[in-house]
Amino acid sequence: MTSASSVIVLWSGGKDAAWMLYELLNDSKVQVDGLLTTVIEGANTVTTHGTPTDLIEQQANALGLPLHLMCVPPEPSNATYEEHLERALAPLRAQGVAAVAAGDLHLEDIRRYRSNLFRRFQMTPMFPIWGRDTHVLAQDMLDRGFQSVVSSVDTTQLDARYVGRAYNEEFLSDLPDGVDPCGENGEFHTFTTDAPMFAEAIPVCVTETRGTGRMRYAQLSSL
Repeated sequence: MTSASSVIVLWSGGKDAAWMLYELLNDSKVQVDGLLTTVIEGANTVTTHGTPTDLIEQQANALGLPLHLMCVPPEPSNATYEEHLERALAPLRAQGVAAVAAGDLHLEDIRRYRSNLFRRFQMTPMFPIWGRDTHVLAQDMLDRGFQSVVSSVDTTQLDARYVGRAYNEEFLSDLPDGVDPCGENGEFHTFTTDAPMFAEAIPVCVTETRGTGRMRYAQLSSL
């Protein structure tokens, strides 16, 4: 019998990453060895999502998986990001982790960039949910009991009033034409508070919104 392939999951804490993990955990050919989250130095929040690190830690605890944090400066260059990523993956590779899984859906340039990068670091790229119909996927998430909150919005693509809303049927029906229901073009990002593989839910409240530039963030805190 072939042993399962060991995988580290790029973990933003959002719904796409959560669905990807859900599928991987139900795949007998894969062994998920942990989560790797990129956070901004000083701010202690997830890049682009704005989620506080302590909430990501609660997710990892609810999942029973090791969490590895990769700290980067605000708005790092590609070279800086790649340097930090190589440093974060090296000890995992030395421990036998063979692959890196990412929750990309449709953006070919991002997939190509990640694939080349992971291979350069001598690890196999995996894209478990690549090519899914995002309208179908959004509904599948809701039908399976995934619960998420919109943690950030790119105001050049979506109005700031969507920040902090629950990711549910009403949210999807309110999205303007042209906005991807999974936010695949970066229109919005999420934080998943509950999913079938969580041992317990992580209820949060939105205390305020922040950000004065392109991005608006929900200030999330535990209830």
